[in-house]
Amino acid sequence: MITQKMKKALRKQCKHHSYGKPDWIAARLLLFNRISTCAESGKVGVFISGRDCDGMFFERSYTINASVMGYVKFKRDYIYWSDGTQNFYLQKPSEL
Repeated sequence: MITQKMKKALRKQCKHHSYGKPDWIAARLLLFNRISTCAESGKVGVFISGRDCDGMFFERSYTINASVMGYVKFKRDYIYWSDGTQNFYLQKPSEL
């Protein structure tokens, strides 16, 4: 559930003009809700599928800390080193 207190706290953190838009805040809050729904013992599962630079299909799964910034940093670092398309799915760690 997204509370007014959470929205106010996020708006305070968003000092840069482009990040202060309501769409960005709403997306982060939706991500927070999804992570809290999938969290088990402070962890969340990330299932990744995609294609590498040779066109080969792959599927991988990881368990990371159940936080918005943990997921954002994981996804940013993973995409930085990727060669092809990537699809990210949040799941419970027991479902991986």
